[in-house]
Amino acid sequence: MEGARVDRAVFKNYGEALVGGSYGAVTGGVYIIDLSSGNVFNLILTANCTFTLSGAPASGTTASCTVILQQDSTGSRTASWPPNVLWSLNAPPTLSTSGSRADILSFVTNDGGATWLGFVAQQDIYAQSVQNTKLFTWGLGTSGQLGLGNNVNTRLVPSPVMPDETTWSSVSAGWSHTAAVKTDGTLWAWGLGTSGQVGDNTATTRSSPVQVGALTTWSSVSAGGDHTTAVKT
Repeated sequence: MEGARVDRAVFKNYGEALVGGSYGAVTGGVYIIDLSSGNVFNLILTANCTFTLSGAPASGTTASCTVILQQDSTGSRTASWPPNVLWSLNAPPTLSTSGSRADILSFVTNDGGATWLGFVAQQDIYAQSVQNTKLFTWGLGTSGQLGLGNNVNTRLVPSPVMPDETTWSSVSAGWSHTAAVKTDGTLWAWGLGTSGQVGDNTATTRSSPVQVGALTTWSSVSAGGDHTTAVKT
């Protein structure tokens, strides 16, 4: 631009909405990448999966999405794509096979989703930070807020919550209860529940994590004094 330059440019009215979860056997191996629900999809493959793309705007408007396909700890999961995806290398990519590895794919359409252009952005990324994240708690536990399966008065050292669980994403501690989100988009809570703050449709105090509903579209959570709030994708 004739010597001029633009720094820190921001697209007007542009944002990225994240959709996450585990997909494969539990959903019959079929998953719809729907742009009306988001444009970044972080999916953990638990079995071979068949994908379709939908939710594109009307023809003449360009739309794109990013799809992160992560192998579960078993690995070697495959992905099948519809014939209206035209790949930059003339053939669908072969996914990384090792457990916890991830591939990043991009898709673009400008004809209302009649055809999509598919690109490989990156392959064989080690996703340990997503796949292997344990949760530890310590301190006062008289209301089960430590999530260790008991109401121990004081825990002096960090102890793992559900020791075999390695898919925690974020956590928030309230006054006497705790809530956390896993990488599969599920929401969990435990501790004092006398005001319903655990969210399991009871006023029961829980000393171990219980899932809040059955949804897999939670992205963040905040535990207050005697209440909890959360955001969906």
